[in-house]
Amino acid sequence: MPYPDFLCIGANKCGTTWFHWNLKRHNQISLPYIKEINYFDNQADSIPNGFIGRLFSSKAGTWKRQLKKQLYISNNYKDIKRMKWMIRYFFGFRSDKWYSSLFCPTNDQISGEVTPSYYCLDYEHVERIHKLMPDCKIIFLMRNPVEQIWSMVKFVSFKVLNNKFNDVPHIELKKLCDCSDRLRKSDYLMHLSNWENLFPKENILIGFYDEIKDCPEEFLRKTFDFLGVEHTQDNAYAVAQKVINSGPKLIIPDDIRVILAQKTYGILQRLHGRFGGYATKWLEEETEFLRKHSALSEDESPSSLRSAKYCCTA
Repeated sequence: MPYPDFLCIGANKCGTTWFHWNLKRHNQISLPYIKEINYFDNQADSIPNGFIGRLFSSKAGTWKRQLKKQLYISNNYKDIKRMKWMIRYFFGFRSDKWYSSLFCPTNDQISGEVTPSYYCLDYEHVERIHKLMPDCKIIFLMRNPVEQIWSMVKFVSFKVLNNKFNDVPHIELKKLCDCSDRLRKSDYLMHLSNWENLFPKENILIGFYDEIKDCPEEFLRKTFDFLGVEHTQDNAYAVAQKVINSGPKLIIPDDIRVILAQKTYGILQRLHGRFGGYATKWLEEETEFLRKHSALSEDESPSSLRSAKYCCTA
């Protein structure tokens, strides 16, 4: 069965939608019609595999939103191949065979999937992925954990649930940010270790959200090299500079940023130690912010950081 050649596994709100839209423009890359198949994380969460079970499951919110959205897209009814794929995706019983059937590359293409929530799967579920596709390449995107958590809270509160900013009490926003599950998911190195313990180093590409902002075309070329496809196609860069799936433009309140910076400070230090570059920039930014608000003790404050120069190859 033709399982995907690569997975872009997140993290959430780290540019994966931009990544999906840009990769799908490349003639040598085949992606499913829908971003985020969510096969492996749905299994980890014990979401029913059958249509009826999913329809009545309180855990299948993402799938239900996908279904509702696709019902109103006219292309699903004009393109027979696409319509058959949608029927298989939404109504088929989820299994390894079903998952494999969603990937239909031609002989000169590689196939892949972009599902950000895979990045924080437990070891046993990453191991299952490795058993199915041991040669798969993994793309792991990261972002300043403070920004990532706030962006995710904004996305869920104001875009998915469609709340108005003034309708959500400040104390509720604070609770949503200062959540043990969100903080655990922001520990990228802990989650990355599950993948690094199973997949060879040369099969894992680490990317940074800042690269997408600062030098998107260079980051795409690096990705194309990693995937083994040509990077000379002009059309592959047509939307590289475009902002895709941006969240509400709401600046993080200072008191919430203080909490998140303090709670993720150890994570930021470990990321700085492992990667330098952009990770060092994140640590510098949050250190400066905490010092400004007298929220960082001298014992915690680093004596020195690496170069203030950041680049796409950090």
